[in-house]
Amino acid sequence: MATRKARLSEINDKLGEASNHLAGKTDDAALQAHLAAMEAHDKWQHISKSFDKLAQKKQAARQKLNLITPHCKATLLKWMLTTSWSNGE
Repeated sequence: MATRKARLSEINDKLGEASNHLAGKTDDAALQAHLAAMEAHDKWQHISKSFDKLAQKKQAARQKLNLITPHCKATLLKWMLTTSWSNGE
């Protein structure tokens, strides 16, 4: 029959082993979390670049529209004037 001291020593050894295993698992979990964070960062950068490109395209289209709109208005006005004069209205 093992003495209390021997049993406590065995328990201490088992607890030490468990602690070592947990420390290893903690390091592994921390590494996995770090890798996941890096991957999320990379994906965010890709999405951010896509949004930037979209914003640039929208701004370019708006600038183009601002250049075209006065010309369209002038053309429409000219057409309306010529149409009303030619119809005798």
